[in-house]
Amino acid sequence: MQFKGIIDHEADGSALTKETGFTVLKGGHRKCKPTAFGWKVLVLVEWQDDTTTWMDLKDVKKASPIELAKYVVANKINDKPAFV
Repeated sequence: MQFKGIIDHEADGSALTKETGFTVLKGGHRKCKPTAFGWKVLVLVEWQDDTTTWMDLKDVKKASPIELAKYVVANKINDKPAFV
């Protein structure tokens, strides 16, 4: 699937936060709980009528990981558990 670009993102109330997205191991080290649960990413799909569609983060990662990585860094959300 090709799309023009990612134009927005949103987390519902179930998305992991910085506080809940990590497990503290012995010695105080933190381990990320890698999950995209609770996150949605809006991508502008190149439909002929230029409509937009909400897609699950996992689907966007699969379809265009580089575009997603650029968006995540540009929007300073790369420290969120879903993007670590």
